[in-house]
Amino acid sequence: MDLVRILKAQGIQYEEVEDFPDSVDALIIEDGDKVYAAVNAKQHLHRRRFSLAHELGHYFLHRDGVTQDSVSIDNPPAEETGIAAKSPAEFEADLFAGELLV
Repeated sequence: MDLVRILKAQGIQYEEVEDFPDSVDALIIEDGDKVYAAVNAKQHLHRRRFSLAHELGHYFLHRDGVTQDSVSIDNPPAEETGIAAKSPAEFEADLFAGELLV
């Protein structure tokens, strides 16, 4: 699956960022009418692909409403102890990513 091709088809610009904190795998950032998908360049290729697919899940499934646990570069995710700690939106984005990559 060529994720960058999907991004381009949606008008989303792809970036690999070297200086993301370790707790940030990827983000989709909307800036006015422009949308950017940024992944942590320090992560393994397979992790970057899953993280990008996860962010696409948020883009397609959750972009009409802001989720309660909005994550940003200034508000990185808290350490999670397992699947039970994930919000429904995060769980859905993980499922979306898994299905997209299979």
